[in-house]
Amino acid sequence: MELVNPGADTVSRKTYTGADADWYVKVEDIVLKNAGNPWNHTPQGQPKK
Repeated sequence: MELVNPGADTVSRKTYTGADADWYVKVEDIVLKNAGNPWNHTPQGQPKK
């Protein structure tokens, strides 16, 4: 996979025992790179008879 224009962001909030922070990864797009992937099940057409 390739992440297009990735960025990270956090959201924090105050709690009774301190603070909590949530991390987020934001991307414009996710591109699947499957060259050489043994799990690639792309149909290759009908076998010749």
